[in-house]
Amino acid sequence: MSDGTIALDAAHRRPRTAFVLAGGATRGASQVGMLQALTEHGIRPDLIVGTSIGALNGACFAESPTLETIDRLAHLWEAPPRSQIFSFSARSVAQNVRQRKGYVLDNSGLRDWIRLNTSVERLEDLTIALHAVATDAATRRPVVLSSGDTVQALLASSAIPGVFPAITIDDITLIDGGSSADVPIGPAVGLGATTLYVLPTLPGHDTAPGLVWQFLDRVFGQPAAAAFAADHPGVEIHRLPAPRPHDNPVSFRDSRRLIDESLALTRTYLADHVDGRAPTAAGRVGCTRPAQDLRTPASAGRAALRRWVR
Repeated sequence: MSDGTIALDAAHRRPRTAFVLAGGATRGASQVGMLQALTEHGIRPDLIVGTSIGALNGACFAESPTLETIDRLAHLWEAPPRSQIFSFSARSVAQNVRQRKGYVLDNSGLRDWIRLNTSVERLEDLTIALHAVATDAATRRPVVLSSGDTVQALLASSAIPGVFPAITIDDITLIDGGSSADVPIGPAVGLGATTLYVLPTLPGHDTAPGLVWQFLDRVFGQPAAAAFAADHPGVEIHRLPAPRPHDNPVSFRDSRRLIDESLALTRTYLADHVDGRAPTAAGRVGCTRPAQDLRTPASAGRAALRRWVR
């Protein structure tokens, strides 16, 4: 990891395509359908940037970016070991609370699941470069993990505060990337991406379920996106459509529906906005409004990139 300022003049870069996978717990199943549609269309990323569940999905895809891998990922989502990943036990939860560990669930089950489903030990050895986004617990700034132990990086990106234990890498205490960059567009551009395909886990504000989600998307999404787009006119951003999620973020019961609906929605989006155009052509024609990092102020794309760890 290194610390420094990133040059962001996209107009003078060579074209680079990034898949940007948002966080969202079990709602990340929808990203499987999006990955399938993108792969069917022959759209292959130069890099993948993922937060939390987006980093987990991204790691599986980055290891072997094929339709066969996506099919395997879909099966994992349909029959996940919930009792292993979210190992709720009244006894263990009470013990963790009593000992004031700062979290209620052990991450050993999630660690074993990651080891079982990823065979590449270091991030830099993946077929496609994967950048897992975590958060510095001290500064609340995004931390982009681009090399090192794959399991540790994914655990750090998924370390939900208060739920799973924080992870220490290079003397930095890391927690879930959703605390600083739930939709990591800023880090992706900082890594050199000029065309971004954003794989969200929530629909846009016009179709988001419930007033709370609509409020969050309007207040934190749209103004931040407008500020980011204005500052980076050479960046093309495609925000793929997401289906309506279920209400329980730790339930896998709707995984198949989310996969199927996102596949259909993304196929339609790509046919309407991408087919017939060069996939890396810079511009704004055919793009939906960009989705900036949620849970950050409108200036997050600029401020976070002045100092972030890679």
